[in-house]
Amino acid sequence: MRNKKLTSMVLTVTVIAILLLSAPVSAITISVDTNKDTYYKADDSTITITGTIDIENTENLNITGYVVKIKNSTNNLVKNCSISTSGAVTGCGNITASITSNAAYTNDTRYGYGYGSSTLNGAYTDANQSFGYGYGYGYSAGVSNEIVVTITWNITADTSAALADDYTVNIFTKAEGNGNTRYYADSTEASFTINSGSAPSSSTSTGPSSNGLCSPTWKCSEWSECINGKQTRTCEDKWSCGTDEDKPKETRSCKMPAPVEKPKPSVGKATSVLQEPKEPEEPEPTIPLGTGIVVLISLIAIASFFGIKIYMNKK
Repeated sequence: MRNKKLTSMVLTVTVIAILLLSAPVSAITISVDTNKDTYYKADDSTITITGTIDIENTENLNITGYVVKIKNSTNNLVKNCSISTSGAVTGCGNITASITSNAAYTNDTRYGYGYGSSTLNGAYTDANQSFGYGYGYGYSAGVSNEIVVTITWNITADTSAALADDYTVNIFTKAEGNGNTRYYADSTEASFTINSGSAPSSSTSTGPSSNGLCSPTWKCSEWSECINGKQTRTCEDKWSCGTDEDKPKETRSCKMPAPVEKPKPSVGKATSVLQEPKEPEEPEPTIPLGTGIVVLISLIAIASFFGIKIYMNKK
């Protein structure tokens, strides 16, 4: 009887270790961008910040809100706003938000176990986390950019915070699973600059302006697929003024979550098929760290089992 108990304990520890090593790293990926790199207070009245949120196609998460944080060049917070799922903004002025979503809202049972603090008690941290079992109602992935958060900062009205400086902006997502609220950080932050005064004028006379100055009008193509952490697009000036003044960004950072193999749930409906990345990278010729650890743990467990058995036979 004692031999059977020890054997069961060794096998249980091995299974738990393998499950932890194969757990998902993150259930949500967020990308942040601004409509321009440089703003002039005499010319630009607002700054538009866009957060695109992708959810793993096996996760079933109840998103409860968003947070936007804007820091200046000395890393001091100038904006720290909470945004509800309906777009209501609290905690700072001169900022408005709108939320659009094409994510499916479902009550399926989905298996989304992972690691992370089991109880946060409302004290959020700026780090990606994964959920426990994702039961109940929540957003379910299956397409890109399931949720888009558009934030508008009125820098003309915000004379005290929107000073001439360099800034960074992050958008975070609050979600709930298994009764615990978690805080998801975006993978990259966006940066922009606010300048005082007006933008330099072009001396070219080929544009439509009646005073002989050319004012460019930019039109951009759609963003490309995410390849090696980058997306690109092409922006062209309708009037061919020969200047890059106020030209929108043509590259931005992005992140595509790697597919994660998950076990089937013991109850409820079966999980959906994991979404494969559009541009898979070539596998490294080395053995993955996680696989090596799993093999090592398995060997230790087998050695422990036979060691215990030999010990019990001697007794």
